[in-house]
Amino acid sequence: MKHDVDGIADIALDLLNEVGLEGLSTRRLAIELDVKGPALYHYFRNKNELLDHMAAAMLSATLAQVGPQPGWEGWLTGLGHETRQMILRYRDGARLLSATSPMGPARARLFPLYAQPLVDAGFSRGEAGEAVGMMQCLVLGWTLHEQDAAMHQHMTEIFNVEAAFHNSLEAMVVGLAVRRGLRTA
Repeated sequence: MKHDVDGIADIALDLLNEVGLEGLSTRRLAIELDVKGPALYHYFRNKNELLDHMAAAMLSATLAQVGPQPGWEGWLTGLGHETRQMILRYRDGARLLSATSPMGPARARLFPLYAQPLVDAGFSRGEAGEAVGMMQCLVLGWTLHEQDAAMHQHMTEIFNVEAAFHNSLEAMVVGLAVRRGLRTA
């Protein structure tokens, strides 16, 4: 096999779009890679480790898309929007992220990159972690609903999904600014 862990995770994400989380298996991935199933154990101990690497690949690509933003509020808002867009690019993307370890080794290396702009703006590491965690929970919960057909239909019947997501993310960021004493309520 001429692949590395990141390349296999990318191929698995492509396969996720074809077969969904329920249809994704190491056996199916091995067929896609044209290898025997046991060859994958050289890269991943089990399916959960593969899923962790797939989630990390999604989040890493998200970071690459955010780019420089004005201030910590712009960073957190941009990160929220890019995270949502990345999740929605993949069939069952929200289910994948919610099924994986948030601090598995592949994802743990990304957390400081998510939090650093907040630390640079004066947040303690704990405050930065809380802010990033809040954003991730908001985005993940939102996209779980968006990727569920019945819930998405219900959402679109009662509000503009894009605008409501933006307003929710903005409310969270403004709430953090108020709590930090940077704005008044």
